[in-house]
Amino acid sequence: MKTTFLKTIPLIICIGIHLYVTGQTPDNDASWQLLFEDEFTDSNTFLSKGWCSGYFCSNSHLHCKADPPICERQVFEKYNIVYNPGGGLSLKSRKETVTRRENPWKSDTLIMCDGKPNLREFYYTSGAISSATERFSYGYFEIKCKVPKGSAYWPAFWLWYSEQGIGQEIDILEVSGENSVQCTTYSSNVYMDPNLKSKGVITTSIDLSQEYHTYAAEWTPHSVIFYRDNQQTRVVKGDTVPYIPLKVCINLSISPWPPPVINPFTGKSFDIEYVKIYTLQTDCDSIIIRDNFDFTTHFYSLKKSYQLSNSVVPVGFPVTIRATDEIELQEGFEVPLGAEFCAMITECH
Repeated sequence: MKTTFLKTIPLIICIGIHLYVTGQTPDNDASWQLLFEDEFTDSNTFLSKGWCSGYFCSNSHLHCKADPPICERQVFEKYNIVYNPGGGLSLKSRKETVTRRENPWKSDTLIMCDGKPNLREFYYTSGAISSATERFSYGYFEIKCKVPKGSAYWPAFWLWYSEQGIGQEIDILEVSGENSVQCTTYSSNVYMDPNLKSKGVITTSIDLSQEYHTYAAEWTPHSVIFYRDNQQTRVVKGDTVPYIPLKVCINLSISPWPPPVINPFTGKSFDIEYVKIYTLQTDCDSIIIRDNFDFTTHFYSLKKSYQLSNSVVPVGFPVTIRATDEIELQEGFEVPLGAEFCAMITECH
């Protein structure tokens, strides 16, 4: 008796766990390799880690495609990016009046899409960090954070870039100004501007502002899989999935849309414990044929194929094997009670 998975039938089988509960995250899938990590322990590493202040180094954001076009209420100031003692980052918000350019690279008097000069007054300041130059192509993107609760707060963790006028975007965590009132609902979206988009509203039974949670997305050429606290929440497939390398952004905005900002404004923060980015290790030409396979010493990466027989998955050692073409589990292959095993057909990238 044998079980075979082929690339013509892109299946996933997981035994001992429920795929839609835990998902295949770096916690239980050794094929992932840590590519980037920032626990925000030293403010002197801000630039060397590749960050800049603001939305991709800009001051604020004009929503020119809105009807009518509108500017976010805040301007981003670097002094609102605060490294906390012992590690972690807080993006602060404040009620204060400052005069700044909406776009730092354009002239003061230029009339912007909302009909106002580029140099203008802002009545709130806040914090945002984003990739200054580096872009990432596919992988697993994760943040551990605590969102602020209150009307008009708009925290987000997202990926974006635009080429040839086509903006491509993955919103891993976005709590709109309306949803931040209760903090039980957030969005995980995928956009291929201007026409393709897939919006997803995630509703929870908990107040997300009360403690830290992890939010993540696995991005491949054909899918985006979203997670919260290692639990799969949403899957997007098809033409909507971005295909160009994207930059990372973490921001706390003040929404320009209803509901209004709470008065008096309390100046809460978006608190981040860490950001991690993983890449899938690939060895797509390797063919693994084993009898009595040693799961504990194996180098896990995306292979061409597996053929395993007379092998027992160890209890207490989560196992995920990935192949591009075929996974064949032959006679004597066993997953005992309490063990965790997952086999996945994955495209090489």
